[in-house]
Amino acid sequence: MQLSLFPDLVPPAKLVKRHTYTMAEVRTVKADYTEGWLKGPQMARKLGVPYPAFKAFVKRNPQLKKGYHTKPDSK
Repeated sequence: MQLSLFPDLVPPAKLVKRHTYTMAEVRTVKADYTEGWLKGPQMARKLGVPYPAFKAFVKRNPQLKKGYHTKPDSK
């Protein structure tokens, strides 16, 4: 990743903007992906984002990972 000190000098095609997820989208991910039956690529398509971006979003928010809430307690 490259540091842009002067974004006005960088052509617009080179600027990468992160998708800002709304709370409604986070709830949808939790319902349909984390606790639901949708796979990652299907969920990314539903949100309108590329799959690698969706994968990175889930990695940054571990509570949204599949199986996070269904792991048995190890006692």
